[in-house]
Amino acid sequence: MMKNQKILEQEQQAILLSPADWLRYFTYAEQHTLGSSLCIQLMGTVSWCGALLGAPQYNGYYALSLVYLAGLVLTTWLTAKGTNIISRTCGRIAYVMVLSEALMFLLQSSPNQVIWSLAVGAVIVIAMSPLHSDPLSFMLCGVVISGQLMLRYLNVILSSSEAVWMLCLLVFPLVFGAMLNYLYLVERARGYMANLRLVDLAYVDSLTRINNRSAFLSELHQASTTSSNLPLCFMLLDVDNFKAINDQHGHAMGDCTLHGIAQRIRAIAGAACCGRLGGEEFGIFLHATPGQALQLATVINQAIASQPISGLSVSVSIGLAASEPGMTPEQLMLQADQALYQAKQAGKNRSIFYCSTKKQKNGRRGGQS
Repeated sequence: MMKNQKILEQEQQAILLSPADWLRYFTYAEQHTLGSSLCIQLMGTVSWCGALLGAPQYNGYYALSLVYLAGLVLTTWLTAKGTNIISRTCGRIAYVMVLSEALMFLLQSSPNQVIWSLAVGAVIVIAMSPLHSDPLSFMLCGVVISGQLMLRYLNVILSSSEAVWMLCLLVFPLVFGAMLNYLYLVERARGYMANLRLVDLAYVDSLTRINNRSAFLSELHQASTTSSNLPLCFMLLDVDNFKAINDQHGHAMGDCTLHGIAQRIRAIAGAACCGRLGGEEFGIFLHATPGQALQLATVINQAIASQPISGLSVSVSIGLAASEPGMTPEQLMLQADQALYQAKQAGKNRSIFYCSTKKQKNGRRGGQS
């Protein structure tokens, strides 16, 4: 089917990741898999408690068992409270180290502790491989488990008549675990990057590479509900005589012009949110005083009109409005639209604040007062 083919194409493209993409993915994956890791750690703690209750010499374990239990709980808490990928990875490794020592503490009472150590270590290594978002943290944990549960018996293993089998049980879990970890890594990275591309298609304007109408309006509604000591100021920008640009120079030149204008708006807007609302219209909003908003609009007027874009001299007209108590975003945009109409009627290439008396309020032309 066509849709399945498109999905496969997106996934094939998604595997071509840059170093920045990988770093962004690892950060996301650490957050995404945190819940699963905590569940596995809690299950490991519960399983160890069950093994403790079934140990042959349980009655003599009270003091040390409480120490190991506290260590398992503490390292799980450290993983949960980690604020970044490094702290959460360190929490996982610390948990594995404590769990390995706790298991060795129990296995010392068994006459078959070598076999038990190999079996338990193999199960843990393979089981934890899908949980690690990167091969490095998996291999670190795998080496820790192997060293604490298996390698300490290396002399016994080498002197055994079943040394080859035991070495296989030591090496193969690491190999299989690394393979599983890599396969999960590739699939997760493909899915993540494909989702990023879908988000990009849904919320970024394909021509200008700034927010599209849907993303911009969503941000505007969210900003309108955010408490601030400053009013929410909205600017509606329209490219002057844009139809003439398309008619005289072609739609390709018109597209280049819109892209250039969008890049200048984004560079000047700074922390303010900007987006393309459709056609040759753009929007900007920010929490600021009317004077600050008008000053920003004037800078945009001057920056666009002062230098050609794609070899053409262009300008924009800007209508501004400031929110009042109880005003909806739609009403704010309507006021800015009315102010934009006044700017067009007054000669274009200027910024005008909405005024209910139909008078120009603080109107400025082309960066001039």
